[in-house]
Amino acid sequence: MKEILLDIIDTYCVVSVLAFIILISFFFNKRKQKKERKKQAICDIAELCKGLFEYYKEYQKYPILDYTTDEQNSEIILVLAGLKWNFGQPVTENVARLNPKSINFLEYFDGRIPLDHMITDPWESQYHIAIDTDGDFIIEIFFSSAGEKTTKQVFAPIAVWSRGPDRRNYLGDANGISSWKDLGLLDPDV
Repeated sequence: MKEILLDIIDTYCVVSVLAFIILISFFFNKRKQKKERKKQAICDIAELCKGLFEYYKEYQKYPILDYTTDEQNSEIILVLAGLKWNFGQPVTENVARLNPKSINFLEYFDGRIPLDHMITDPWESQYHIAIDTDGDFIIEIFFSSAGEKTTKQVFAPIAVWSRGPDRRNYLGDANGISSWKDLGLLDPDV
């Protein structure tokens, strides 16, 4: 009887230690995964900025479209990727004229640009791209949240950001990741 009791206690100790090890490894794995996702988002933002700067070096201007809508991000990706076709249809004249040489400025993303041309962050939200349209190196980003209008000024020719893991932060602050906060990225020719 004593021997059976000792076997049960030994088994319980082994199971407890294994459960503890699994719990600790799960915790550290989640932490590592969170860091890897943030690192991936920072790398993606840096590459999007690099593509915009290379475009600027080639054409002496940024790919500014004639209008501002939510769809502008996907069209900027079309321009930077040098794509001539969108869902089997020729791209719009507006997109085609902005990259007449069809140069791919987004080689880093080859094979990762989905059909809708919305490059997403590791949390499955699209990256946001804003370009200074008047050359004063001030980008004003407007958005409304809970009925309140908010403005963020970014002092750079371009701004690229992700809403981050909480997906609520629209301007790349707090949990968001941005070219101005995480990279300190400005135009290299400035």
